[in-house]
Amino acid sequence: MRIEPLSKLDLGEIKALLTENNLPVEDISGKVEFFGIKNQQQLNGVVGLEIFPETALLRSLVVADGKKGTGLGKKLCSYALNYLQGKKVKKVFLLTTTAKPFFIDLGFTETERGKVPEEIINTTEFASVCPASADCLMMELS
Repeated sequence: MRIEPLSKLDLGEIKALLTENNLPVEDISGKVEFFGIKNQQQLNGVVGLEIFPETALLRSLVVADGKKGTGLGKKLCSYALNYLQGKKVKKVFLLTTTAKPFFIDLGFTETERGKVPEEIINTTEFASVCPASADCLMMELS
């Protein structure tokens, strides 16, 4: 299975997969770049990125039921991080209420929301979509 950029034509399927996994969809917009893994035109996993000049917000990382535990989530995250390095992004942030151990295992560290750059804080994910109780994680890219 290959990871590929997704287009606006895939938005319905992206939103369905996110909704099935209790992830927010109300703020999905053209600001978010999506990459996914498809098998026979079925979306098996997706990751979204909001990219700024030196920072990025990793969001909407999800794997379809029946495909969880197969390594697809790690592949999607690795792909996203490599993509960001190619864009010269220096730090990537994320919020999570359920997957903190997964991201810690991949090298993310906890950080305080107050230490997050303004462009990330101003995203709808930080400003209104994710609860204040969500864990804030960060990774420095080389």
